[in-house]
Amino acid sequence: MPKHYYTLLLLLLFACREKNLFSKEYSLKDGSWYSKDTLVFKWNSPDTTTRYNLVLGIGHEDNIPSQNIYVKTISSDPAGKSKEQLVSLELIATSGKPFGNCNNVPCDLRIILGSGVFFPQQGTYSLALVPWSRVDPLTGINKISLTIEPSTQKK
Repeated sequence: MPKHYYTLLLLLLFACREKNLFSKEYSLKDGSWYSKDTLVFKWNSPDTTTRYNLVLGIGHEDNIPSQNIYVKTISSDPAGKSKEQLVSLELIATSGKPFGNCNNVPCDLRIILGSGVFFPQQGTYSLALVPWSRVDPLTGINKISLTIEPSTQKK
């Protein structure tokens, strides 16, 4: 087959993929996340029918001192309604093995915060993350990201 056929096939495969609605990453200086460092993610929802997965990415050291970390989440919708929730993020299994891909340091962990989520109003949404710990700063956390990707679930 001609070389151009493979190029065209690859181009079509990548062009047909749905794009992420949103993606943002914060790098944490010296692998330290201080309680005063609220991470805020803001995005616009263009419609009310598409379903998405909300994926939190955490880059952490494989020898992080905690099995899990607590994070206060503050979400708000276009009408200004907000909701707070305390969430435990599991980083290390009880066996002591880190979750995620640790082929490279830091380990890359993907945590699904929501699957098949839709946004009932068009407009700007936000999610703020605040470390919630007796220890300040949380150490061994190098980066935090939020990606809102298309879901295969139907409404």
